[in-house]
Amino acid sequence: MAKGDVLPSEKREFTQPETGVRVVQLTDAPCRNTNAYYNDEQFAADGGTYVFRSNRTGERQLFSVDTSSGRIVQLTEAPGDGVGGWSVHAETRRVFFGDGQGHLARLDLDTLTQEIVAEPLQGCAGLTGLDLSWCGRFAAVSTRPNDARIARWPGYHFRHGTETMALVCDFEKGT
Repeated sequence: MAKGDVLPSEKREFTQPETGVRVVQLTDAPCRNTNAYYNDEQFAADGGTYVFRSNRTGERQLFSVDTSSGRIVQLTEAPGDGVGGWSVHAETRRVFFGDGQGHLARLDLDTLTQEIVAEPLQGCAGLTGLDLSWCGRFAAVSTRPNDARIARWPGYHFRHGTETMALVCDFEKGT
């Protein structure tokens, strides 16, 4: 599978017997399909485009699904472990995400044009923990010095304590 590939709908609807609530299931592939962290936006402003992360390709990639038709489109081809955190800026239809190489990237949902908007600081690990401001101007991310160690949590990417730096990227002032 590749960026831009269109997949058939996996959508189905049903009513939950216990509550009577109508449920619309958008994915049904035998893989891990996940939503973003609870405070990150996942819908474009029209409410008809939903962005999710899936490992259906073998790596974590972003996909969009049209909530009416169920049409699924692969949005990214991130290397390594694939896409990290992501958030949709609903008004501009742009997705900000960790690109699998420690950068913060921005993708246009209509053209699939992708660009790097922030890079790791020299001597530091990749950017993690993306949180986009409501206006889309700022993104808060975290990083740590390459030589930082926390023995009790080996392999833990989002570090706590004095070894972590919180950064804010201002997209109007440059990257």
